[in-house]
Amino acid sequence: PGSGNIRETSGAWVLTEAGPGKTMIFYHVLNDPGGLIPRWAYNLAITQSLPDLLASVARRAREPK
Repeated sequence: PGSGNIRETSGAWVLTEAGPGKTMIFYHVLNDPGGLIPRWAYNLAITQSLPDLLASVARRAREPK
């Protein structure tokens, strides 16, 4: 309590076939950052981290098995 740790996080990944060799990814997440984080800072973190996360997933999917 009071440390700024994330209070709650939950989410899900849904992967569906989108044609030969293609996959559509739906990612849903709910975060409650807790603490007194300004909305603008929270939104900035999300808009920067989500594209990085998806790029990492795509990179990992292309790696040889």
